[in-house]
Amino acid sequence: MNLYSYPTNATPASLLSYQIAVMSAHQRGEPVESIAYAWRPDTAPRWVWGNTHYRLASPVSPVSPVAAGHNPHKITAERVGDGYRLLTREEIEDRSRRMCSDTPDIDSWMVTTESWGNDYSGCCVDFTYRTKKTAGFFLASAYISS
Repeated sequence: MNLYSYPTNATPASLLSYQIAVMSAHQRGEPVESIAYAWRPDTAPRWVWGNTHYRLASPVSPVSPVAAGHNPHKITAERVGDGYRLLTREEIEDRSRRMCSDTPDIDSWMVTTESWGNDYSGCCVDFTYRTKKTAGFFLASAYISS
């Protein structure tokens, strides 16, 4: 049973086993994360399973380091993918101020499936976004100067 990934299509019995295993690991001192918009460390989980998902905190792989950029989900460079980079916090905040819209140039990390989703706005700092565009491409100053 993978305690680092919340089971999305589990039977009631296997979900209960997962919940017990995560709570037991937390009792042993292993770090836990919970999710609202993004997985976050939870040092004092309330165990409200109907409203919140919990999992063990993902260990950072020494083989594939956490990717540079705005990365609240701690995505590794390997999972970002070849030819992609993460948006910077500055790009995300700038897009948020400009009331941005969805674009095929930005993918968002989907925490429930642990995969990339396409055509996102890239304007919420609670998310991790990737793109194939060059650094700074999504800043307003890049549009003004061109």
